[in-house]
Amino acid sequence: MVRSNIDTLQKYQKKYGSQSILSVNKGIEKEGLRVNLKDAKLAQTDHDPKFGSKLLHKWITTDFAESLLEFITPVSHSSQETINTLGNLQTYVLKQDDKEGIWPSSMPCILPDDKDIKLAYYGESNSGRLKTLYRSGLSLRYGRSMQSIAGVHYNFSMTDEFWKNWHELLGSELPLQKFINKEYLNLCRNFRKYSNVLLYLFGNSVAVHESFLKGKKHNLKVIHEDEAFGKTYATEFGTCLRMGGLGYTGSSQDGIRICYNGLDSYCDSLENALKVSYKPFEEIGLRNENGELQQISTNILQIENEFYSIIRPKRIAPPGKSALASLRSEGIEYIEVRLLDINPFAENGISEEQANFLDAFLLTCLFSESQKCTREIYNEIEDNNQRIIKEGRKDNLTILNNGQEVSYRNYLEEFFNMMEETMNSIDDGHRKEDLIKSIDFHRSMLNPRNTLSQRVYDLACEKGFISSMRELSISHRRGLFESCNESIFQGKLEEEKSASVQRQVEFEKLDDVEFEDYVAAYVESSFSKKETV
Repeated sequence: MVRSNIDTLQKYQKKYGSQSILSVNKGIEKEGLRVNLKDAKLAQTDHDPKFGSKLLHKWITTDFAESLLEFITPVSHSSQETINTLGNLQTYVLKQDDKEGIWPSSMPCILPDDKDIKLAYYGESNSGRLKTLYRSGLSLRYGRSMQSIAGVHYNFSMTDEFWKNWHELLGSELPLQKFINKEYLNLCRNFRKYSNVLLYLFGNSVAVHESFLKGKKHNLKVIHEDEAFGKTYATEFGTCLRMGGLGYTGSSQDGIRICYNGLDSYCDSLENALKVSYKPFEEIGLRNENGELQQISTNILQIENEFYSIIRPKRIAPPGKSALASLRSEGIEYIEVRLLDINPFAENGISEEQANFLDAFLLTCLFSESQKCTREIYNEIEDNNQRIIKEGRKDNLTILNNGQEVSYRNYLEEFFNMMEETMNSIDDGHRKEDLIKSIDFHRSMLNPRNTLSQRVYDLACEKGFISSMRELSISHRRGLFESCNESIFQGKLEEEKSASVQRQVEFEKLDDVEFEDYVAAYVESSFSKKETV
């Protein structure tokens, strides 16, 4: 393990204090399928317009499908506030329909045939049509059932005050934004190295209903069958089907090697995948039988978001400009963690303990020196993650550490100790206490029998995947109604509903080019060679 830069942290605190270290910015994007509570089947209704514009609402939208909700919390410094806001958003939606719930698992409820999973529709603006076109391409390439898998994304950044102080303390000669890029990419490299820890602790997508598996090759075993809901398949020792072969991975992306050594190399490696055509996608065709676009391109990636990386450096892009172009020209604004399964035992899909653990994890990654990425390191990370995904709960499991086979339990202990040492070097009392408690809370999971994945596996064996998740969905609905006070947020939600609809009306008036010209310009913007800041 690489040791944290504790001496430098202590110098920082002596000069600037500790508050700006732990006052991190955070936000959560949480997906969830709408489900008919009676029969646990995917809801076939459209996203209700009473929530506002799907395209421009700040907090409530859809992801791939009309039935795949996405909740986006405002930026906050508090884990408790973030989780409470997430609960209020979900409660607001749930109260609109007493027959529907939000599915509590990353793996889907009972799915209809692929063709009956309706793509999300975002209106007739060029921007809205582009989003639906992208989803059309995804459905043709990977299938709609795979795109119905849900997850949690955790957004993280340090404050402007911290970066100004850290830049000054380290005496960097780089301009501030280039320095920030360098530090965030250091975090990303360490995150990738230790990502197996999060797959082990938070991964729990280990069981699935038979409807998801139609037409898919797999080696899962039937662990439960009942007359009401059919067969449950599962992986006995795995942790995260969502990040394995049945999830967001595809053979088309096998050759992509994203380099995190610098922002230029990161953008260049993504841009290459956007340029290279892929024969199976060519055979699908750029256009449908009516001559209309059905994919953005026939290349390996339509847009950079199609590459399902476990962590992304991000920059919010304005309409009409690609995220990659904005990232290259403006620099890294925040980090998006993307490998998190929904926690089916948490009413909100993620617990406050998990959010605090993620902060401690990301801070440890930021304040530890990382190795530059090489092919050997890249392959070792991929190998380790696949071991955890496929057999993370197996006794006597080993993984690679700098080319050497080591006990995974010892590896976890050592990493937890490194996290704890880093957090203990920070003086801030109350916030530090929360992070230390979150590390202690998750220590019990070093025993595989206590992991989320084991709990889901045991529950699915006993009751079946659909029955057990349906019960949790009903229970969470009731719990959210009792514990969340969305009325505090109600006024803002009503204002945003109306404002988002009006923004879309104005937005659609701004279109002054034909849609295909808009698509071409958007794609071209990804290939800007403007020097990174």
